[in-house]
Amino acid sequence: MKMKNIFFLFLLIIVHHSYSDDFGRTDLMDAIKSGDIEKVQELFNNNADINAENMVGMTPLMYAVIENNPEVVNKLMQKEKLEINKQDKYERTALMYAIQYGNNESVKRLLQSPKLDVNLQDNLGWTALMYAIEYGNVEAVRLVKDDSRVDYLLKDRKNQGIYDHANNPERVRSIARTALYGIQKLLKLN
Repeated sequence: MKMKNIFFLFLLIIVHHSYSDDFGRTDLMDAIKSGDIEKVQELFNNNADINAENMVGMTPLMYAVIENNPEVVNKLMQKEKLEINKQDKYERTALMYAIQYGNNESVKRLLQSPKLDVNLQDNLGWTALMYAIEYGNVEAVRLVKDDSRVDYLLKDRKNQGIYDHANNPERVRSIARTALYGIQKLLKLN
């Protein structure tokens, strides 16, 4: 009886490691991270879990936008079962990551989805538009603010809205300081 249990435990370990590593990354996430498009396609063909999460809740879509891989983003977006609004353990979305990493082609593609919730907030209460402002991504500010679904009145956990984020240079990250004037102009602030 014990030998049977050991065999199943060994089998479980083998299956687990073929699926994910110690950080919970799946083979699909690793293929995306390494830029191996052929492997990504092979995994898609073998019905890889496109909504799998690593230990911090990151999904293959988040990996694709961080790695600035619009080809994989497009392939994922074509999948009916894609959960585009999944949030990691910090409640960040793929759209927030795309904005943070300055991958505006992915921002454009994500915004095309009618399923996308542009108003989701992370654990700080920041929205995608707040991310664009804070990271000084002027193009993303333009793209997100023009989306008809944006709620301009949302406040973060410190009760600050987009106008507070754009008007407080002490709060804006250093990389965004040079873009602050352009963001204020885009938001039509004084």
